[in-house]
Amino acid sequence: MEFLDKLLNHFNLTYEEYLELSKDINEDDLPKVSNFKNVDIIIKRIFKAIENKEKIIVYGDYDCDGIMATTILVKALQKLNAEVRYYIPSRYQDGYGLNEKNVQSIKEKGYSLIITVDNGISALEAILKAKELGIDVIVTDHHEQIRELPDTPYIMHPIISEYGDVYCCGAYVSFMLTTGLLGYYDSYLLSLASIATISDMMPLIKYNRNIVRLGLKYINENNKGYIYMCNGSRLEHTKRWITERIDYLDSVYRYGDWLLSAVFRSNVTGDVTLKFKTFSPQWVEVSFSDSATGTVKKWCDKDTWYEFKNNITNAVHNNITVRGITNVTHIQGLEDLNI
Repeated sequence: MEFLDKLLNHFNLTYEEYLELSKDINEDDLPKVSNFKNVDIIIKRIFKAIENKEKIIVYGDYDCDGIMATTILVKALQKLNAEVRYYIPSRYQDGYGLNEKNVQSIKEKGYSLIITVDNGISALEAILKAKELGIDVIVTDHHEQIRELPDTPYIMHPIISEYGDVYCCGAYVSFMLTTGLLGYYDSYLLSLASIATISDMMPLIKYNRNIVRLGLKYINENNKGYIYMCNGSRLEHTKRWITERIDYLDSVYRYGDWLLSAVFRSNVTGDVTLKFKTFSPQWVEVSFSDSATGTVKKWCDKDTWYEFKNNITNAVHNNITVRGITNVTHIQGLEDLNI
């Protein structure tokens, strides 16, 4: 118990709080969708649209949270055989959120129900325009209310709808709506909501923490292929190298540049020279796990060859990790390896 006592003291936790944080959880530890005030009329409106074969459009947002929220709801509605399409606005052409111009276009295309995800709580003019055109709008959002509420009875928001006292992301709200529509928790959709919870930097307490724990569990247990494909991973095997290249955006999916993180695991020992030629000026960082060299960081100019040398002494436990702001185009080691 000595280590545990030190741990609890460091984080200023009681033993009871530690047990609560570390206990096994399941979906029942997430507050029910019925905790959202008036969610029943939202679910009834959606089922009415499905029954009457109305055209439904899910109006999302261009960041990770908005894309995940859109995917979650569209996938659920497709399971219910709804006639549903989606729209991800352009940051530059449309701006943020539902607008009057796009409402007019939605009307012209025959849609009678708009469901906003990760936006809508401040779209007063656009929702008023939709009402004038005979289009119902369901708002699912999590952003702070800075104006009066839009003119629609269909609002689903963690604070305004009295779901809880902690802000969650838009994808979480979207996911909870799907539990009311489907009648069960879909592990894939939950995993998407957990990714959005992290990317939108929600406070990892209460239901936010629980959905992240559950999402990580499901991703690891069920090998969610579509999620792994998001990072563009690919494996390359040669006689002497096992290579994994992972391209990714920053988790918020807003400001990050494409990065390259190449991990090399050598099958043999000996001297190796890694040669890099980059597309643009950048910092390149190389870490050798089986070497006194440790981590080397070097500024590299465009279209110039640079070398990193190392001696591999342990073919089993050696990893060489490469990180850069843009693609590294070529590596020479124990044999040439193009990546």
